[in-house]
Amino acid sequence: MRYFLPVLLLLAYRPASAESATQTDWSGSGGVQGPVLVWGSGYAICSGITGTSVPGLLRISHVAEKYEITSEWAYLDTSSGDLDGDGDPDLAGAAYQEDIIDWWENLDGVGSEWCRHVLIEGFNYPVTVLVSDLDQDGDQDILGGTSLGRKIIWWENADGVAGEWDTHCISSYYVGCHSIRSVDIDGDGDLDVLTTGSGIDSVTWWENLDGIGEQWAEHTIADDFDNAVSTDPADFDGDGDQDVAAAAVFRDRLAWWENLDGIGSTWMEHPIVDEWDGANWIRAGDLDGDGDPDVTGAAGNADEVAWWENGSSGTTWTQHMIADNYDGTDCAVPVDMDADGDLDVLGSSNLAADVTWWENQGGTGIQWVVHTIDWDFPDPSTVDATDIDGDGITDVYASGYAPSGLAWWDPCPPGYLDSSILDTQSDEPGWDTIDWSAATPPWTSISFLIRASDDPGAMGDWSDTLTTPGPLLGLLEEGDRYVQYRTVLETERPTVTPLLYDITVHWSDLGVGCCHPGEDILLRVAPNPSPSPRILIDTSMPVDAVLSVYDLSGRIVLIREMHLLTPGLHETMLMGLTPGLHVCRLEIGGLAESVRFMVVE
Repeated sequence: MRYFLPVLLLLAYRPASAESATQTDWSGSGGVQGPVLVWGSGYAICSGITGTSVPGLLRISHVAEKYEITSEWAYLDTSSGDLDGDGDPDLAGAAYQEDIIDWWENLDGVGSEWCRHVLIEGFNYPVTVLVSDLDQDGDQDILGGTSLGRKIIWWENADGVAGEWDTHCISSYYVGCHSIRSVDIDGDGDLDVLTTGSGIDSVTWWENLDGIGEQWAEHTIADDFDNAVSTDPADFDGDGDQDVAAAAVFRDRLAWWENLDGIGSTWMEHPIVDEWDGANWIRAGDLDGDGDPDVTGAAGNADEVAWWENGSSGTTWTQHMIADNYDGTDCAVPVDMDADGDLDVLGSSNLAADVTWWENQGGTGIQWVVHTIDWDFPDPSTVDATDIDGDGITDVYASGYAPSGLAWWDPCPPGYLDSSILDTQSDEPGWDTIDWSAATPPWTSISFLIRASDDPGAMGDWSDTLTTPGPLLGLLEEGDRYVQYRTVLETERPTVTPLLYDITVHWSDLGVGCCHPGEDILLRVAPNPSPSPRILIDTSMPVDAVLSVYDLSGRIVLIREMHLLTPGLHETMLMGLTPGLHVCRLEIGGLAESVRFMVVE
């Protein structure tokens, strides 16, 4: 005999049997592995995020993650480019103590594994190195200059994958080559070479006569620029050809030379700044976004980093200070560190032993916010930026005197926090949902992983990653007493962070699996899932029972008291339930049986 129970919906609420635990504060100490009865403000471990600055708020700490390439050798310069043609950037270096030019292969493409390849030995005191496709054959070559060996050499990447190199001499008599750049000075479509010679106070360009880098002609731009140490090309006067800027450390001067005839035969010097103590760096870039090239500079004796606004085709220059107490500054590289479309400035200091970048707030070069990449990188020599790990975010790399060697930094590493292990104090909890409140500005995200176990000493594997709050059905084993979450905060911008306000885990203390009405009574829901599931109660004896259905908020959506339920199969059709996870509970005397089911649209 079959009996049908009518559905009875109650408009009133009664206390729910659901339980939950919430964490809203992470300002306490780490190392609280647990088990704990409440999460409070402690946690087990965290990396790259902080909740101590503002209680009730979890955010990325914006501490760059350092990856050491080598600390065995000292380097005066480094340059990046895809030397082996595998799609990721490698690094070339000037190891001055060993008299070696080498290159470091980015083996795994993400900057975790590197392999050293020596390009040349006996290269007497190399000071500068540059990666550039000098012969314009589609692969990256390497240029290098020595301070004591009087040589400027470029190495042709003969096979395109850095397996074979052909050596080409640009000059064997250039004293004190201190910087090297590649640019088309004469407008003939091939790349020439621009250098400074600190030993001969020279700014020089070398004409690529045959276009493939086998024949060269020397052209002097200046021969009295006292201890010329840095140079960079740009069209400062806006006439369509390449001009040249340079820094003279003994003259305390930054200047630029106008390419009067457009082919590099006639030059006119224009001052940018005089009496800037120890001017040792210059680079061109549009710092104020007005369409013409400005220049950044560093002065090691003045301990200053600044930029000069190109006011009128290079005829007037206005200084704007970026940092006026950067002890022993080495360089000031214009680069868009935060991907906001304007140029920031990246620098290093050999006396302060740090690597820093300054954020160009507003994009006009007037307001600067300092961000330190590393406070403990002793004696850096040069710094630059590229996407080392291929994640679309600009990374920083630097060379330095031993023991600094070569290193790179990810300025936006993901942060994570593992909660303490929570004791639910339930013999066999039924897991319901995980909820959180957060702010995720563009380029940021927050996700969660969760795990549960009967043994707090063996919590097991984490669940799949959760990017939105939702049910825990299928993620955790029913009845596991202990639970732990991990939150992961990510950003693609070093100045933007997601914010986590709170996290709540819900479960139902329904005695799932711990007490059963007995073998003579069976409770099930079918079909499951379904838009209109049926509750099936099969009993072999007369019983008094109470049937309840809960949604995940703990609200009772159906209740039915059944007196002297006769033996046989009894069925209740559930209509009008909100889609989502529900719990059906059958109570008989002091015993209970529970079943979960899903209502779908």
